[in-house]
Amino acid sequence: MKENEEIGGYFELELPKGTEYHTNALRFNTARNSLSFFLIQKQVGELYVPSYISDSVLLAIKQSKTKIQFYKLDENFHPILDPEKVGQTYVLLINFFGICEKVIQDSCKKFTNVICDNTQAFFSNPEPGITTFYSPRKFFGVADGGYIYADNLEVEKVIQDDSTQRYMARLVRIDGGAEAGSFLFRNTEELLNRAKIRRMSTLTQKILSSIHYDEVWEKREDNFKYLHKNLKKINWLKINLRSVHGPMIYPFLCAHDDLRKYLIQNKIHVSQYWPEVSFRSEPGSFEYLMANKLCPLPIDQRYSMPEMKIIVELIESFLDKNRHTDNHLPINKLPEELEVNSSS
Repeated sequence: MKENEEIGGYFELELPKGTEYHTNALRFNTARNSLSFFLIQKQVGELYVPSYISDSVLLAIKQSKTKIQFYKLDENFHPILDPEKVGQTYVLLINFFGICEKVIQDSCKKFTNVICDNTQAFFSNPEPGITTFYSPRKFFGVADGGYIYADNLEVEKVIQDDSTQRYMARLVRIDGGAEAGSFLFRNTEELLNRAKIRRMSTLTQKILSSIHYDEVWEKREDNFKYLHKNLKKINWLKINLRSVHGPMIYPFLCAHDDLRKYLIQNKIHVSQYWPEVSFRSEPGSFEYLMANKLCPLPIDQRYSMPEMKIIVELIESFLDKNRHTDNHLPINKLPEELEVNSSS
């Protein structure tokens, strides 16, 4: 029992007592703030980042006064970046969707100073000696939180966050459904974008200590493999299953602009990662294609085979109805202009 801990009184929210997945990481209130804190403490003056990246991460980098240099990706998410040109400058690598394990491993051998963004790859372990950060709220029902593995960061003076109010949207969803809490959720996300650097709250840490991580990982893997088995022949992305580890979503890339809208109309929530990328990438580039054509299909632990079958059936039905359109390309083949750009 802790010193001065209260005894008796009303009951708190009861959660199973367990262990966090990233027990040895430093805890922050957001993944972006963990990155900012690292950049500030290490006085990182310049950072290479992929142009296929969200503006929220760029904002965190800019707030740390770090200069940004963009680099391109090939169609397999490998950085198109010369190690000799980079030299000692830091490089941010992203484990996109949790399917780029091999890319990260190979790239860490090429570059001297690497920061790995595993916000989309919660279950991927950090490479030895590589600064790596995570975002649990992309995988679980927590309102905030971030982890980072980094050497010699002085976090003792960082204030601990209080995230009680951020959980209202998630509580409302339990009783009223997603639509009832959607306004609260958007408002909370906006406030979180402006949150100061803080340590992870006790509430978030306790929730993250109550999760059955093995079950979550297995469910995500099974759902991903089912979608891949049924969609790989019509998916422009060539996915190496050996590089997949506890993925965030199933990235389905195809020609049809209306597929995302069709899935949403049929109550399949499909986000867009990230429309702002279009403004800093060339039409026909891999980054431009991903920003405009990707359908990130949900495969998380709330769902199993019946939901995955519904998704597959909807996609097959939509494509069958639209095979006559001009923008339908041969299956599993990237646009010709992208193949040229990727090899340059």
